[in-house]
Amino acid sequence: MAFLAQFIDPQGDLLVQLTVLTVTSSLVVVVLLAGYALIAERAGQLFDSQRARRRMGYAGGGFMIGGSAVMAVTR
Repeated sequence: MAFLAQFIDPQGDLLVQLTVLTVTSSLVVVVLLAGYALIAERAGQLFDSQRARRRMGYAGGGFMIGGSAVMAVTR
């Protein structure tokens, strides 16, 4: 509520202002979520191959071993 207060004109029509704010914020959310969905779809296509899965497995294993080594050295 504190965020919306700075965009509301006390002398203006409250219903119109809230409608404009609701429509605007909903549009922004729809556009952002659609963008995320497109990026996720593209990422899914990139990581779908057996080669990509193997590389992700190697990278994950490398991070686990690296993290274990850092913990062993620093403790």
